[in-house]
Amino acid sequence: MTQGVRKSAISKVAAQGHKVRVVEHFRLMAIDDEAPPAGSVVETVISIIKDGLRAGRYAPGQRLIESDLCAQTQSSRSSVREAMRRLAAEGLVELEHHKGARVRALGIGEVLDLYQVREVLEGLAAKLAARNIDRPGNRERLVSLEESFDRNFDGSPSRYMTYNMAFHRLIIDLADNARLTQLFQQLELPGLLALLHVVVEPPPVSVSRAEHRPIVEAILAGRESVASAAMRAHIGHTARYLSDNAVGAQFKRKPRRTN
Repeated sequence: MTQGVRKSAISKVAAQGHKVRVVEHFRLMAIDDEAPPAGSVVETVISIIKDGLRAGRYAPGQRLIESDLCAQTQSSRSSVREAMRRLAAEGLVELEHHKGARVRALGIGEVLDLYQVREVLEGLAAKLAARNIDRPGNRERLVSLEESFDRNFDGSPSRYMTYNMAFHRLIIDLADNARLTQLFQQLELPGLLALLHVVVEPPPVSVSRAEHRPIVEAILAGRESVASAAMRAHIGHTARYLSDNAVGAQFKRKPRRTN
């Protein structure tokens, strides 16, 4: 092979190699375009939907229209779909073939099972909060929340629900246990939805508030077992209230299997 022919052949191979690299580059770009949406975007969509559940904008059994959610959250369809899959894994929505997602309606049996777990979980949280009460800032945070409520409460159920969520979240935070926090977050929203939709009215503010006081007093005094017992009594009373005041046929408790 002459030197000129050899150079021509080498140039041709190089050009083909460059072409392959260019094609591969655009193939990878196409794959990136089809990749799952960024986690932060999906988490934002999930947060927006959860806020809507807390605010009562979505009722149990209500269909969640994908196009509406895209517009409300300013997100892509892929982000909304991934958010729906994650919410379904948390038990907050149901995915139906060819129908999309709808808010999951809990039966009263499921709600009471949930509150049994919360009773144990938050009893432990109150115990740990009492143990940690003298850590820097802990006592001040609890006292500040209670004083703020006493000073600003206007008698409205919605204002009390906001305080109540802050109260239980603070006890979990003071417990300073990462796994406990994770489990509480999984149970918090279903429990709130039960209060919003399973009963006509949430437990009377005066009763709930009276049950908070011994919890607070025990935690501030560092009395671990007393704080735990008071919190468990409070959660147990809420569960009994739900059982006694559940409305709708879908909330009638099914008999438990004995085997």
